Amino acid sequence: MTSQPVPIRIAIVEDQREVREALSFLIGHTPGYLSRGAFGSVEEALGHMKTACPDVVLVDIGLPGMSGIEGIRVMKSLCPQAQFLVLTVYDDDRRIFEAMCAGACGYLLKKTPPPRILEAMREVHSGGAPMSPEVARRVIALFRQVRPPEKAEYTLTAQETRVLRLLGEGHRYKTAAADLGITINTLSFHVRSIYDKLQVHSKSEAVAKALRDGILRVGCGSRPQNGWPAGVAGNRACMRPFRPPLRYAANFSGFVVQWRMHTKPEVGADRSVGAADTGVRATSEATV
Repeated sequence: MTSQPVPIRIAIVEDQREVREALSFLIGHTPGYLSRGAFGSVEEALGHMKTACPDVVLVDIGLPGMSGIEGIRVMKSLCPQAQFLVLTVYDDDRRIFEAMCAGACGYLLKKTPPPRILEAMREVHSGGAPMSPEVARRVIALFRQVRPPEKAEYTLTAQETRVLRLLGEGHRYKTAAADLGITINTLSFHVRSIYDKLQVHSKSEAVAKALRDGILRVGCGSRPQNGWPAGVAGNRACMRPFRPPLRYAANFSGFVVQWRMHTKPEVGADRSVGAADTGVRATSEATV
């Protein structure tokens, strides 16, 4: 005998009694679906979700008390595995955008035929993002209006860029400060500012993001006589692998591993870094 598929557990949050009862009837009389309750407000639904989370929540936006958009955020924190499908009369850009940002995985208008609503609930449960055609067109239009910048700008100062380059080369605070001719406290101040501007929390994250967004690049060639890297321009700088003293080698080897986990070499990129990395790894292995 073949086992029956597990029905999709559906909760309804809709303040209009006629609509709520019609949806509940539709779900309760369709094989493969199981009603987990029909509620007139988010507050009422939250009381039931504390004991049993549904698979899919069909939610309206214009609700008494807490709005459906805010309700999605709250219910998602309570039932993180649940998928949220909006069913509403509102088709304006603001509500569509806010609902998606709150955690909705689909957005249907109330004029959607019942068979399509059933199909959409199964679709969202399977990882899809069902939308009414009108809503889908508005979402596409929104994406056309919001273009990401070609290159992220973080307004790093020249000194912060130099600090970041030295960290990328594998320097520790002591050697980086000595290279720049500043104190460790001053260097720490610059590092904190870099972390804030890049919105990261560690050296490896900062360097990986700098490489990914073009703040740093590899393959700079030799340094000029004044000690600064070739190719410094604005808040962009190139870097070369740092060959640390023996006591720093093991630490830098671990950093190279983290660096490679966060970045991928571009096609045709300068491969001279690989040879330098090999030398660092060999030094590290010799000291372990």
